[in-house]
Amino acid sequence: MIKQIKYFQAVVRCQSFTEAAEECFISQSAISQQIQALERELGVELLKREKRKFFLTSAGEYFYKKSLVLINDFDRLCMETVQLAKGVEQTLTIGYLKNYQGDELQQTIPRYQAKHPDVVLHILSGTHEELYNYLRTGKADLVINDLRRTPSEKYVNYFLVHGNFYVALAAKNPLLQLDTLSMEDLKNTPCILISTKEESETEETFYREYMGVKSDFLFAESLEEAHLMVVSGRGFMPVEFLGKPYPRENMVGYVPVFQNGKQLQRQYYAFWQADTVKDYVEDFAALLEQSFLIEK
Repeated sequence: MIKQIKYFQAVVRCQSFTEAAEECFISQSAISQQIQALERELGVELLKREKRKFFLTSAGEYFYKKSLVLINDFDRLCMETVQLAKGVEQTLTIGYLKNYQGDELQQTIPRYQAKHPDVVLHILSGTHEELYNYLRTGKADLVINDLRRTPSEKYVNYFLVHGNFYVALAAKNPLLQLDTLSMEDLKNTPCILISTKEESETEETFYREYMGVKSDFLFAESLEEAHLMVVSGRGFMPVEFLGKPYPRENMVGYVPVFQNGKQLQRQYYAFWQADTVKDYVEDFAALLEQSFLIEK
């Protein structure tokens, strides 16, 4: 019955027997038969069918909501039982940059969990230096970070993507009318960075040397705080995107940053210790790379 309930949930979630069947890797007729069998088992009608359309009955709506809790608890019970039997919990701790704002990581996690259901994921965020220290001390198994150091043989350096540099500005900022910007254009506008107080000097040095920032710096502790500072017109925030960015709910706009006739870019890698004994670490990096390629 558990499998039948999952089929029923897929149909309701997709609002389509065809899409649900594709998601569950069975035929449309098979998924329809399974739901009919579930209805016979319960002795109630869950879906009211009218020609090519359907809608939930009152009993179906109740069953759907309660079944979501049931399946969540069942899946967790199965996972914990397997972990208990194995004796040692398999974990994977992922670190990512605080200023990351793409969807690739979110897309990768469920795909990885489907492939490695027994591995428990833990997620950390940090600045460039914090992520490096997480990896060096073993607090993280894999980190997604920009490349600032000469690659070391102690770590696997798995290339993910080139990020194109833009600056985020308040929606009413007149600079948004320009097609491109240089750091000379922004020399009187403060640069907003996400960093701890301890690492602010290191971040400032990097952005001055690599991006050629000429203005003063302002620091935020989180991505949301940095966005609020941008929205309030306190300065610009350097961000990276794979494609063309979209305005943030009409509050923030983006302009590409050029230097010597080319848009600035930054390389991003997945790093993990070369001597790691967790053979499922590289799988996460490979799936993440696929997510970046899809976004392109």
